[in-house]
Amino acid sequence: MHMPLAAAAVTSTTTYNSKSDKCLRIATWNVRTLNADSKLEQLIDRMVQYRIDVCCLTEVRWPYSGSKSCKGWKLVFSGRDDGKRRQGVGVLLSPRVATALLDSQAISEGVLLVKFQLKKHVLSVICAYAPTLDYPDLEKDNFYSELQSAVDAVSARDVLILGGDFNAQVGAEHPDHWNGCLGSFALRK
Repeated sequence: MHMPLAAAAVTSTTTYNSKSDKCLRIATWNVRTLNADSKLEQLIDRMVQYRIDVCCLTEVRWPYSGSKSCKGWKLVFSGRDDGKRRQGVGVLLSPRVATALLDSQAISEGVLLVKFQLKKHVLSVICAYAPTLDYPDLEKDNFYSELQSAVDAVSARDVLILGGDFNAQVGAEHPDHWNGCLGSFALRK
């Protein structure tokens, strides 16, 4: 029996077409947690169903950094150094893409850089999980510094994809922060 991942939702998908008419499907998904092994298996089943090759994952909640293989797929992840199961990002790679993996850099529990060799280019994928507006300014500044260091580590010749959860605020405008910034399609309560 397949149980849906708790409150997980695919938030965006990007397609990169190569000259060989093969397409690389890239997505981002806030999974809320992958603490149980069965959650990773369920996630892989969804990636197969949606034909996703590379998926930026947020709220993985695995401590430390590393990689794990499951069903031929590879998950590269970056979590907290203190062992706590909070935050964390990862990039899930299909079997055909995992063989093209060149490098991964776990920058922090909120920023991960993964590089792949395409036919003529290197594809650099940055997975990011931003702190929400209510976090202290110092933590938000640290996140954006880490994100900038990841962007700086990408060659100008690389194809860069930035995915993840930037915790953008949607809803009623906050008079001190978002006045005039939300478009006409924002959900206002």
